[in-house]
Amino acid sequence: MSHSLKGWVRLVNLRSGAVFVTRDGILAVKTEYRYTSHNPQPMCILLDSGQYAHFPGLDREWVMEIEVTASEVLL
Repeated sequence: MSHSLKGWVRLVNLRSGAVFVTRDGILAVKTEYRYTSHNPQPMCILLDSGQYAHFPGLDREWVMEIEVTASEVLL
């Protein structure tokens, strides 16, 4: 996986469907859905477990989009 040249952005500004890494090294994908609770944030899924992710920074979490190629995906 290679890092994007776009650098670090806030989670709220990342496009839906993007695979990203947090500053803590967590890998996830951003969905098009949002939680509507008292702490609304984009719904994301962790790549290592498939569980839903909850980030302490909510919409303001710093993330970097990464590119995943077909040769890196395990089928």
